[in-house]
Amino acid sequence: MSCMTPHKPKDKNVYRVRFTFNGKQRVLSLHKLKTISAYMCHNIEQLISCKKTGTILSPELIQFIESLDDYIREKLEEWQIITPLQGKKLTLKELLSQYQSGLEGKQVTNARIKEAISIIKRFASWCHYTYPSDITSDGVRAYLKHIAYSGMSARTHNKHLQGIKQFTNWLSIRQECTADLRGINSLNERTDKRLIRRSLTEEERECLLDSLEGYHHGLTAEERKIVYLFALDAGLRWNEIRTLSVGDIDLKNNSLIIQAKNEKARRGAELPLSDELIDELSLFLSGIIKLPSCPLFEGIWKDKAGQMLKVDLKAANIEFRTDEGQVDFHSLRHTFGTRLALSGVTPQIHMALMRHSDINLTMKYYVHFRLNNLKEGLSLLNKKKKQANTNA
Repeated sequence: MSCMTPHKPKDKNVYRVRFTFNGKQRVLSLHKLKTISAYMCHNIEQLISCKKTGTILSPELIQFIESLDDYIREKLEEWQIITPLQGKKLTLKELLSQYQSGLEGKQVTNARIKEAISIIKRFASWCHYTYPSDITSDGVRAYLKHIAYSGMSARTHNKHLQGIKQFTNWLSIRQECTADLRGINSLNERTDKRLIRRSLTEEERECLLDSLEGYHHGLTAEERKIVYLFALDAGLRWNEIRTLSVGDIDLKNNSLIIQAKNEKARRGAELPLSDELIDELSLFLSGIIKLPSCPLFEGIWKDKAGQMLKVDLKAANIEFRTDEGQVDFHSLRHTFGTRLALSGVTPQIHMALMRHSDINLTMKYYVHFRLNNLKEGLSLLNKKKKQANTNA
């Protein structure tokens, strides 16, 4: 692109500049002084270059846009050289509201959106950031060290880092932030013993279900047993269980429906029910009169699944944390995945029941084999070998 040069027509007292952008010739009135007009030409030329290459605007260019009068700004916006928001210094609070609206327009659960916004608010508050230009890689590193020193796990650290990176990437696309976070790496979650989950053994599973007594966390023993069976025998997540309604249970077809808005993948699913869960649900639903739209469990505490399970694990004399890992509520879904693998179902059925899109995810994270499982597998191999030798 040739260098823009201002010129002043004989019958005018304001300098102008002619240039071509997107195949169209444009004429823009600048200023009475030639030096200021030349300065404006240089910056407009830089704006056009940034627009064509997709380069983030420098702080100097943003400051230049802020200094423009309404006429020149409106022309540059009309010709799409700048966007209406460029040069307008929005606060992080205003941008976060737009970011949230963008997430709500995608297939993202409300819980995920709430978590993402909470991470950014906490990060900005701790760093005392007001504008997106305040964000720096050093500030992000300092914040991550802070949450690490406060005792948060590697998984939480990575979740915060991912949330901050996604937000700053969104800001960069809008040319609101220049912070480069590519050099900040995630932590190895497998080295954090607090994060390693283990599945329950068959004995522990039976002991947990048989030892339930009393009333706590808003649920009776019978209700808690159904809650745990939803996770142990159907692989449901906590949010999927607490959002179930009476109409989602189909005892005639021995199945349940998870509404798309309540499922993690936002696809919805219809799942079969185990015989034990069907028996418990039949008895439970026969004793209540509710409309199909009513919640299945009235007193279930929204964010207390882990605490509720800890109380019942203690009553069943099951250790919450061992050398193999910990048992939180999501471990019950891991138990479901492990039991499916040990039952010998095909990988396709296993993946479908876990509602995963990749069998590698299912086998890598949701199946836990113990030494006795390995011994059983080896004994089956030896039996087949002896049988083959006998037939020979």
